[in-house]
Amino acid sequence: MSFDTSAPTVWTAYSYLFTATSTTTRIRFTSATDQSNKDWYVDSVSVVINGGAGANLLINGNFETGSSVGWQIFACDNSCSAVVKTSTKCLSGSGWCYNNACTPTTNIQFLEQYFATTIGVTYNITFWILKGGPGVGSGIAMYVNVL
Repeated sequence: MSFDTSAPTVWTAYSYLFTATSTTTRIRFTSATDQSNKDWYVDSVSVVINGGAGANLLINGNFETGSSVGWQIFACDNSCSAVVKTSTKCLSGSGWCYNNACTPTTNIQFLEQYFATTIGVTYNITFWILKGGPGVGSGIAMYVNVL
């Protein structure tokens, strides 16, 4: 899933199905910006068995436990690091969410978490994304991968 040319400038929910091919799966959000005043937000990420009302398989999927509990954040450059933070820009207008406000493009940020899955079972992933700052601009991209 790529959000480079159609970045949502208001909080937007996404939902995708995937069938597990391994007993451990990773969800990874990869984001980059190359202009000041443009950044990415991610909030309320969940993975559940499709059609079920089961619990979220992710730890701290809504980031409300604070910090980066359950999540790992990696950077391609040490000049900046994206963070899980409390902000009025988070989904509910308060609380915690992931934010990448790092520039330039070479400073790509990764937010990821591994979770247990059952081979052959279909799961539903949902998450909310917001691209902050005026206009989409060039050099701003978000990719979501399930590996």
